[in-house]
Amino acid sequence: MNSMRRVGKIAVAGLLLLAAQGLAWAGGAVIVSVDSGVSQMSKAQVKSIFLGKKSALPDGTPAVPVNLPEGDPLYSAFNQKVLGKNDAKMKKYWSARMFSGKGNPPKVVKDAQAVIEHVKTVPGGIGYVDESAVGDGVKVVFRF
Repeated sequence: MNSMRRVGKIAVAGLLLLAAQGLAWAGGAVIVSVDSGVSQMSKAQVKSIFLGKKSALPDGTPAVPVNLPEGDPLYSAFNQKVLGKNDAKMKKYWSARMFSGKGNPPKVVKDAQAVIEHVKTVPGGIGYVDESAVGDGVKVVFRF
């Protein structure tokens, strides 16, 4: 009976943690420059770019993706929800691709503001931020 109570307490604590994170996170948004010819992207298109399998945006512009740093909750959410891999699997994925000469991971920038600046100033820039951070100069092409 004691173990059942412990499991119940752990489950409640987990649900509370998820609820608290949900309140702090509006949802993720993949963004490009407002000047981009891209207005919408599918999950598969975003995934292909961030996994290095496609090198251009849907309008043909060479894609220049950026990632948030490891440890950022949105980095983990993006990996899980869009790329279908946890952080450890992403690290392993890119290690294998680099070792085989098939590509390098997206550049890492320090925070959401740096993602927005990259997207606004680099032709073909694409990144992701919390939807609440989206402002002038960028547009949302995919939500997660």
